[in-house]
Amino acid sequence: MADKTATSPPLLPIFAETPAAQLATQSFSFWATNTALFQSEALRFAADRFAKDLQIPGRLAACRTPAEFFAVEFAIACEAVDDYLAAGRHILELTTTDFETAAEVIS
Repeated sequence: MADKTATSPPLLPIFAETPAAQLATQSFSFWATNTALFQSEALRFAADRFAKDLQIPGRLAACRTPAEFFAVEFAIACEAVDDYLAAGRHILELTTTDFETAAEVIS
């Protein structure tokens, strides 16, 4: 049986020493490191929205008139849109910061 602890030579030894290979390695490493951050932000947003969505039936059930119902429904829709826009803005800020950091690391 072959020894699994021994390191094998690179598949493309000529490519492994080039600046392009180093750049590719740095880029992938940067991407892999930040993937967890994006995932945690997406899960945080989903959990927050889910908690707010669970409150909707209670808010609507408390309404006594159709006008009050529609006002609450409108407020719920506005809050949801605000949340999605804020989450998108936050992810964009993270992405922009990450690209700036990556550019500094690569250059």
